Amino acid sequence: MTTSPTIRAQTSLAVVVVRDAQTQPMVSAAADVFVHAGARKEDISIIDAPSLFHIPLVVKSLAESRDFDGVVILAHALRSDRDRYEMEVPEVYRAVMDIMTSTGMPLAVGIALCKSARACASVHRTVAQRAAKELTILVSR
Repeated sequence: MTTSPTIRAQTSLAVVVVRDAQTQPMVSAAADVFVHAGARKEDISIIDAPSLFHIPLVVKSLAESRDFDGVVILAHALRSDRDRYEMEVPEVYRAVMDIMTSTGMPLAVGIALCKSARACASVHRTVAQRAAKELTILVSR
């Protein structure tokens, strides 16, 4: 029987989000995972990024500050927005991986890739929960 990872007391977590009306369920889902794993709501900070393009800059700043024990990144991209879908999303993943390996900061990414805004609504929570669970594993070590 496997046990769920537990977040230590006073573990400080950040949720970086490209916030719009559609990403609020993602933020709630990630926070629920963290609280269920033992985090206190007051130890979870929500930090807005203006766009996907800006995520690496925001995350690098947080990682270098050492104010947080881990960061989860949440956003969504529509396949109809070709530039964002084909160019920005892969670059965000690459940049986040570089930041994680260079700073040692536990990071997890949840970007919902969808055909339409309506399709995104059905996967937002799942994508955010998966990313939050990944981060929970990383910070509980």
